[in-house]
Amino acid sequence: MLTLRLTGGEAQPWHRVIVFQNIGAEAIQASKFKLPDEAVQMPGARLTFQDITLRPGHVAFVWQGHEFVMMSNWLRVDGKEYGWDEQEVIMLVD
Repeated sequence: MLTLRLTGGEAQPWHRVIVFQNIGAEAIQASKFKLPDEAVQMPGARLTFQDITLRPGHVAFVWQGHEFVMMSNWLRVDGKEYGWDEQEVIMLVD
């Protein structure tokens, strides 16, 4: 499971939960990373774009074979866009 949180000028940070259906819980260590600053510390992650001139900015990375693009008004996972204010879990199948 991966939880992405958007922080910045919002009164309350929004978050989205992503569940990887074909990855066992033991395969991913519980950790916390601030993106993009700590992307290199996230095992297996590859930062592909960042523009944080104005925070929270625009960050894109690949992790566990999936592409994540984070902007202040939406999150895109493997090309599908999700609103930060939506709360349903995003299910990914490898």
